[in-house]
Amino acid sequence: MVGRRLRGHTRGGQRGSDGAHTVLLAPEGGFVQAYHHLDRAERFPVDLRTTDAEAAHYDAVVLPGGVANPDILRQDSSTHRLLRDADETRIPIAAIRHGPWTLIDAGLVTGRTLAAWPSLATDLRNAGATWTPARTHVDRALITAQGMDDIDEFTTLLIGAVSRSAGTRTPSRHVRRRCGARTVLAAGDSSCGPRRRHVIEQVRAM
Repeated sequence: MVGRRLRGHTRGGQRGSDGAHTVLLAPEGGFVQAYHHLDRAERFPVDLRTTDAEAAHYDAVVLPGGVANPDILRQDSSTHRLLRDADETRIPIAAIRHGPWTLIDAGLVTGRTLAAWPSLATDLRNAGATWTPARTHVDRALITAQGMDDIDEFTTLLIGAVSRSAGTRTPSRHVRRRCGARTVLAAGDSSCGPRRRHVIEQVRAM
């Protein structure tokens, strides 16, 4: 999830240079292990379990890419509930690479157009969505991107969506940042390099 002023690089529970407070969500408490491709990277403490998170407390949701993260999240009913609540109230949802897998299982892609890693094209079509080869795409409050090379545009679109949304909604209590590896709601894939970290929230799945 994200709130206003998202350009600062922060980790869960910290405040960025522009005032964004970040929260790391995961299906289980404890720590999440980040990966840089197949290599272990940093570990991050989980701030809140998805079972305890409410979409109304945040200004956006960002889903992780990679392969393992979405595969974990797509099996988590609390993540599905959080995403459906966000979608119903037009809170921006952003997903990159394989992130739309989780949206499929949450039942949120039918009739929509999404950018995603090319291997997801058949899965999205089978779920009633349209896969676009465009690098990024915006469908109402849903922002999607194909890969990590698109992270800058993805982030710009997300920040713009949050700014517009925040002007019409009650300010959230938290803002989240995501950057990649085992996350629940996060932006990025299992590559958690510096460029990934200026996306918004980092919500990792155990």
